[in-house]
Amino acid sequence: MARLSFKLTEDERGLVSQTRILVDDIDILSEIGANLLGIESPIFFSQPALKSSGELLIGQCSCGVIDCRNAVMITHHSHDYVEWTARDQDSNSWCTRDTVNGALDKFTFVRSEYDTALEKGSRLAKKVL
Repeated sequence: MARLSFKLTEDERGLVSQTRILVDDIDILSEIGANLLGIESPIFFSQPALKSSGELLIGQCSCGVIDCRNAVMITHHSHDYVEWTARDQDSNSWCTRDTVNGALDKFTFVRSEYDTALEKGSRLAKKVL
């Protein structure tokens, strides 16, 4: 099973500007190599797909326009597990590169560990905002 955590990055003024997702301590957006930005923390942690099945925006184009070239995961929540599967935005899929730990296009988390990581990340984002 994969392990989820979050990294909050700061802008040049020292303000938290984005949340980046770490799976097994690997920054997924950096591994993709598509020069994607994380999502602003208040927007990221308010997404319904973090707690129920749906589409989860995890990255946006480096131009800063959310609708330009998104990295989106489809989430499925069951009693015991949470599964994230990459959704292709176009034929130049961001999810084709592999890491040492396996493919970047699908992650399965133990539900209790996922919920704990989500709560910890959310609290941290609120604390620094």
